Amino acid sequence: MKLSDLVSEDHLTNICNPFRSIAFKELAEFRERLDRALERYALEHSKLKVWNEAQWRAREAAVSLGRQKWFQASTHLYKLSEHLNDPEDWAQFAGGFDPSFNQK
Repeated sequence: MKLSDLVSEDHLTNICNPFRSIAFKELAEFRERLDRALERYALEHSKLKVWNEAQWRAREAAVSLGRQKWFQASTHLYKLSEHLNDPEDWAQFAGGFDPSFNQK
């Protein structure tokens, strides 16, 4: 079983469990509205300009999440997390500014 299968299954479980208390006629309607909201989330995040790898990975994690590409989202988040143990490393990684980065 792939990680993306586990995350997708968990995601579906999370949206289905509280379903009975939500005012939707059918689960399909709820999932359709959720899918549209996630796609809008991805679209708006995809418009953000980025100036370094940390910003790019954060943006791509959000876009992947909105597009329900769980493995891609977790990969970007993992790559970000690799820099969190050392504050100096994080400051250098996340604080960089390259005006041409957004064009890459």
